[in-house]
Amino acid sequence: MKIYQCIHKYAPHIPQFEARHGISDELNISFSQLQSLIIQDGYAAVYRLEPPSDAAYNMVFFTIWDYERLQRLWAKEHNLSVKCSLDDIRIAQIQWLNADVVYDMSGYYHREFISKLKEASINCTTVLWNGIIEQQVKPLTLQDYDYHVSLYRPYIDAWQKQGMKAFELQPSIPKCWESQSDNMSRDVDILMYGQTGIKFFNERNKLINQLLTFKLKYNISVKLQISDSHSVNYFYDHIMDIEPPVYGVELYNAIRRSKIVINKCTDNNFSFKSNMRVFEAIGNGALLVTEKGAYPEGIKSGIDFLEYSSTEELWDLIDNILEDWDKWSAFANKAKVRLMKNFSKKSQWATFTSNIINSKALSNQLAKI
Repeated sequence: MKIYQCIHKYAPHIPQFEARHGISDELNISFSQLQSLIIQDGYAAVYRLEPPSDAAYNMVFFTIWDYERLQRLWAKEHNLSVKCSLDDIRIAQIQWLNADVVYDMSGYYHREFISKLKEASINCTTVLWNGIIEQQVKPLTLQDYDYHVSLYRPYIDAWQKQGMKAFELQPSIPKCWESQSDNMSRDVDILMYGQTGIKFFNERNKLINQLLTFKLKYNISVKLQISDSHSVNYFYDHIMDIEPPVYGVELYNAIRRSKIVINKCTDNNFSFKSNMRVFEAIGNGALLVTEKGAYPEGIKSGIDFLEYSSTEELWDLIDNILEDWDKWSAFANKAKVRLMKNFSKKSQWATFTSNIINSKALSNQLAKI
């Protein structure tokens, strides 16, 4: 099975990535070399599908479709016009790959692409990822996709009640993380990272503001992608304490240096809680402290993470953890081992492929054998 998986960039990510690897207009680099660097650097690692190594006929073509340098390298190497659009390049890549499945993780951000793909009359199964929890039980629905996928279980229930094909797909832990945090010195007491903004993150903003009042008591690192000027104003008293966001290997190393990672979902994650931070934190050996609620099967409060139901409870919990860090460090290490087993790349691949096994993707695959 050939899968074309594409995701969008976060604006601050690409300059960081290029600076880290010395990528510039003067560098002579091929598409495949740049693509490999992106994969090695770990952007969106918990979401990236990886076929089992013993299944030679399976492959995933992974790209950041709006990273212009990357995509235009491919276009140049395949003799596309310099005037072609990024959507034109995506469609050409899908045709070149002869993809069985298009796994689009950007349908929410660029809703016109699916109609362009349909106009190209490419015979493939289309899968839309939606992890943007905009409303509790009324997910974005783009009817032209064959499948809808999310880590937010209420969305799966809502789609299926509408008679749509949908399945739950949680993030996974890359195998290469297994030993990478073992010898790290965890000199940061508390790390909090992610996006902020007025639309989805008011409760997260409040928690961060409160957390930063403890900066003299704890060694705190807050790394935020601030999406609007209102958020800058909101953090006015603490804006100098907020660091720029980091991505890929820089993010994972920040987690590996931290004892505790605090998680706060969006304002719309009411009862069900899951996001990539859960898996990044535990997968890199930090102790996850997250809000009370229902979590995916295979991850349990008191075994894999600790939970809080109020900010007052959170501050008491942090005090207790840091006063007996040796105990909680051992807890975090056991949680990492458990999560790597329950949420492996192999199990993520099996969940994805088993849910589309009766689709056009299978018919296409059999026709090629």
